[in-house]
Amino acid sequence: MLTSRAALSRAAEGILTPDEQARLRRPSVGSAASEPWTAADVPLIDEAEALIAGPPRRYGHIVVDEAQDLSAMALRVLARRAGARPSMTILGDLAQATTAWSQPSWEVALAHLGQPANAQVAELEIGYRVPGPILEMANRLLPEAAPQVRPSRSVRAHGAAPVLVPVEREDLATSVEAELAALTGDWVSVAVIAPEELLAELEAVVKAAAERLGEHGHVALLDPLGAKGLEFDAVVVVEPALIYGEVNGARLLYVAMTRAVQHLSLVHSLALPAVLTAV
Repeated sequence: MLTSRAALSRAAEGILTPDEQARLRRPSVGSAASEPWTAADVPLIDEAEALIAGPPRRYGHIVVDEAQDLSAMALRVLARRAGARPSMTILGDLAQATTAWSQPSWEVALAHLGQPANAQVAELEIGYRVPGPILEMANRLLPEAAPQVRPSRSVRAHGAAPVLVPVEREDLATSVEAELAALTGDWVSVAVIAPEELLAELEAVVKAAAERLGEHGHVALLDPLGAKGLEFDAVVVVEPALIYGEVNGARLLYVAMTRAVQHLSLVHSLALPAVLTAV
């Protein structure tokens, strides 16, 4: 169907526009093994299989993490496997939802799960991983990143405040190098999180720091999306304003800042987003 203009047109009549149909069409391949499926295709294939072959195997209880980034179709995959009397634990942080198909609220997500009658939404009010001063600054992004999310407070109220490192643009890489030299002496795991456009510029600096540390620790260079789900003793966020200016920038910056479990530095030549410095 996806390789034939006529077959796709018949199936999509009254549902998809000609432009949407054109986006779905893909070139014919010689074998199924050569078909260029992606992870985003899987929920669509699963839906089609359920319509043709019947419901899939069902489970007594389903646990899902990072659910904020699941699409409507992916949530339907879960609902089919939960059956008529679903039992599920769905975990996620809407402030870290960074995909184009992320759910705007848990109420919308529950609708895609079949609106279970016994569903309850519970918000995490206390955080244990990120020190209070770092979480307090990151929470300033929430009114834009996820206005429906209640800011959590940290049980670790006495951690170190974020360190702001203003620099000239030409000194950006050397300033990150200086931060790494100081931090790798105190912490085992350190990450530099920067916009994708700066990764190549910082690669040599991070590689040199990792070589100095050797087997005694770990230094990583990541963009905000690559840092999702990870944590480090110390994090250096480079040019927060550039991250903030990206699509879903407030959420990406929130992700970057909350990877730190001990220390956070913000190295910047551009002015910090006003929301971070507002008191």
